[in-house]
Amino acid sequence: MLQRKIEVLLDSPIAQEKLVFPKIVVRPLPDYVARINKSGDTIYIDPSAPKKIHRPLVMHELAQWIMIFLFKFTPKQVEDNPAHEHMEEAVEALDGIEDAWYDKTIENCLKVIKARDPKPELPPDCIMD
Repeated sequence: MLQRKIEVLLDSPIAQEKLVFPKIVVRPLPDYVARINKSGDTIYIDPSAPKKIHRPLVMHELAQWIMIFLFKFTPKQVEDNPAHEHMEEAVEALDGIEDAWYDKTIENCLKVIKARDPKPELPPDCIMD
């Protein structure tokens, strides 16, 4: 059922018209493990994130971008909507990644990111919270 919901979201006419698969840029980020830019064509992933979690991060960022820019959700509505988390979980399952391991990995990445001094700049084209 979850897989079907994801397919419906990605197959929607508005998503098909505007969605392009983004390029992935690995670079230090000041606050999150991954960020997507406003045009949806670039996803930035912090180097603390192991390659194994890149696909779930990409799906998470794409889901957020779709909800904000295509479906006109506010950031608060996105935060309260579990759809982007479900997309991430679906990819985790497809990749054989256990949810607890993924969550611990994200937690460890955030510790690395928060410990950086000085903080790197946020790419100027990123979505702001």
